[in-house]
Amino acid sequence: MNTASIKMSNKTAGKIGLFGAMSVIIGGIIGIGIFFKNNNIFHNNNNNATGILLSWIITVLIALATAYSYGEIVSAKDKNANSGLGGWTNKFAGNMLGRFVKINQPYFYYAVYVFCASIFAAEAVANIFVAKPGNLGSIQMWHIVLIGLAIAALFLVTNTFCSGLNRNFSKVTSPIKFIPLFVVILLGIIFGLIYGKHNLFIQQSSYNGDPSGSLTINGIFMSMPAILFALDSFLVVGNIAGDVKNPKRNVPLSIILSMVLSGTVYILITIGQICTGCGNAYDVIRYVFGQGNNPGTISAGGHACLIIISIFILIAIFGVINSLAMGCVSGSNAAVEENVVIGSKTLKRWGNGHKNLSGAIAGSIVVGSLYIIIGIPSMVLDNDQLVDGLSNIVVLFFFVIYGTVAIASAINRRTKRVTGLVQSKGQVWVAWFAGIGCIFIALYAMIYTNLYDPIVHPLKPNKSWGLFLNDKYTLNKMASAFFFWILGIIFIATPFINDLLIKKFNPKYNQPYIWERVK
Repeated sequence: MNTASIKMSNKTAGKIGLFGAMSVIIGGIIGIGIFFKNNNIFHNNNNNATGILLSWIITVLIALATAYSYGEIVSAKDKNANSGLGGWTNKFAGNMLGRFVKINQPYFYYAVYVFCASIFAAEAVANIFVAKPGNLGSIQMWHIVLIGLAIAALFLVTNTFCSGLNRNFSKVTSPIKFIPLFVVILLGIIFGLIYGKHNLFIQQSSYNGDPSGSLTINGIFMSMPAILFALDSFLVVGNIAGDVKNPKRNVPLSIILSMVLSGTVYILITIGQICTGCGNAYDVIRYVFGQGNNPGTISAGGHACLIIISIFILIAIFGVINSLAMGCVSGSNAAVEENVVIGSKTLKRWGNGHKNLSGAIAGSIVVGSLYIIIGIPSMVLDNDQLVDGLSNIVVLFFFVIYGTVAIASAINRRTKRVTGLVQSKGQVWVAWFAGIGCIFIALYAMIYTNLYDPIVHPLKPNKSWGLFLNDKYTLNKMASAFFFWILGIIFIATPFINDLLIKKFNPKYNQPYIWERVK
């Protein structure tokens, strides 16, 4: 082997290829939303089969268009290979939005996502040990919060000190998580057609007895934030781009292929659930083994199958948390290394030169804070409504950024602000569609779901949030809207407060602040 080959071999040693990059992305996408969130989508659409399908198809198309747009965006080089979305945003949309993302993505997005996903994982753990998987009425929220905290800590620690092991974990869990998906798809479609009793394509009531209503535009649009949650995390690979072989080729290709695969599987599993009138995977199994009867009766074999499916779902969710924790640690570390966040010098000192430790400490502080700020109120409510709502809202905010950057990339074709890109065919038109679609979903959620509707029906229970646990203290629409707008204010204000603190305590800071324009 010649010297050049040895150097190239050393340079790529330990790095992941296309399959590894896809495993990280699929690990972050598939595992929670499709298993748990369809109940809310069924509810929003009054169990109307056409409305449910349209919600998924339209949102999947917008998400696919967004992912395709990033095939060109991610080919832009950045001095920090792992800066991900923040680096790309800075190049295409300028310093203000770029710095905004560099601060908010690791701490307002990945940290929040790790918190929410670990709570959902804790519920998946509980599903294995309760008498009726999918119905956690016997479990209290404080149990879930404690289990979730342990899960979050586990994956943050292992992604800091055993990152290579965790990437191999993604390669293993990504294929495994398709097992429960294909089981639900096949059983749902086949037995939904055989029994037909609660097939929402032809019948007027769901498996749980809720009637099927008419198609409504509001139902379709109100469902989109939850679906975006199920389709998000496709950019997680951007935060480990420096660890990917041939990133200029493999990063964009892995994003596009992973989204096409995930979107197709999601629509198929939704069809299977519609055929059985069931909004979650657990009820599909009950439907099949209960021969289409009403809930409550299931054979011993059916219960065993539920436990097995619950274990596979838990593995799938662990894969999601692993990818999210990977993004949280890497993204946070990139922000610290670039001195973007307040306290970067102190965090570097705490990290003591260990790769990713500084970022892991910062990310862990935020995740731990969320367990206090959101976890304690959730224990008081004894349900997961705040956690579920938080997951939808944060994803919604970031899809606005995804769409804005996509539009900026389309404009770049004319302005040539960023050069040396691998140009994608049809990217301009797709980027405009993606950008307008992402922004429209957010505007609808702002204006109708969280402004008009709460004013008209302030005390009406918000049944669009919450996966499991009792609904004794269900949030009303006014309280949910208040939560939404408070998060919006925090989301916008955090980067400005960060830079004001840096300006006050570090007068020698040599980077442009968020309010400064850079030519």
